[in-house]
Amino acid sequence: MNATDDSSHLVWHYTTSSGLLGMIQHRELWATHSQFMNDRVEGSVMHSAIAAFLSNTTTLTSPQMNMVEMQYSFLTTNKYPNYTRVPQGNMFLVCGSRDNDALTLWRNYAREAVSFAVGLDPNVPLGVITSNQSSPGNWHDVTSWHDVDYASALDSIPRHHRERLISAARSEDPGDQIVNVSLELQRILSGVKHNAFVDERETRVAFFNDNTRDWKFRAGRFGLTPYLRIGTSEQWGRSSNGEENLPIRAIRVSANATDGDIMAVHALLEGHGFTFGEIYADRVSDDGALRPEVVDYEDPIPVVQSQHPLRW
Repeated sequence: MNATDDSSHLVWHYTTSSGLLGMIQHRELWATHSQFMNDRVEGSVMHSAIAAFLSNTTTLTSPQMNMVEMQYSFLTTNKYPNYTRVPQGNMFLVCGSRDNDALTLWRNYAREAVSFAVGLDPNVPLGVITSNQSSPGNWHDVTSWHDVDYASALDSIPRHHRERLISAARSEDPGDQIVNVSLELQRILSGVKHNAFVDERETRVAFFNDNTRDWKFRAGRFGLTPYLRIGTSEQWGRSSNGEENLPIRAIRVSANATDGDIMAVHALLEGHGFTFGEIYADRVSDDGALRPEVVDYEDPIPVVQSQHPLRW
């Protein structure tokens, strides 16, 4: 299989050599706090649109609107003020692209060194790798992989988001109303970006987490940057133990990679259980006994090079 073929179902996480090592050796992705992304209005681009929606008293009844306003407050106000004084609305993002060879993203990641686009299976659940101070198996608010909507008019909620929010608020079941209103607001806050970024064709996972016991920190371009460690999980929303390999299905290397770079990636994958797994089947041996026998090998993770003639 070539990474340019039969891979439309994958999401592509562009990263550096350090990022790839973390994904393979440590079995983790990093979800970065939304206020430390290169988009300075990340996560807040819809605030004025939601405020305008809440001020419209003709769309929903007063109790329904109060429910939307309350759930919006829960998502944008720190639930644990004793834990942290960082900016309100603690949303963490793992970002990918639907494009497995995006020139815009190579320019961002491959300006100084070899970089990578890692193809992930979006159907495999991801969860927060929690600290020893957090309860094992606990739940986190999460929106699984979803394509970003790009808005040009930032003073109005995109129509399909608005319609789903209204439908959720009109639910006659109080439990469904609370859950679905909160979910739709999460989708709006995490799923709408300024249309200046439209060429990235972004898809993402969003985690809402106010508990700093789960947070890690690194020195980043925009200061002391909070992030969450993300690993393979049994179920969306369930925390991860970080012991399973990430659902990597293909890798593309940047145009400046050499044959040696590609060899090193193959070796790294094979050394961590990603390639050449043996497939067994029961076979009758010469003495008539039924014994397992290797009948085939799993296909290795395809590693191919970017087709863009990008010069550094």
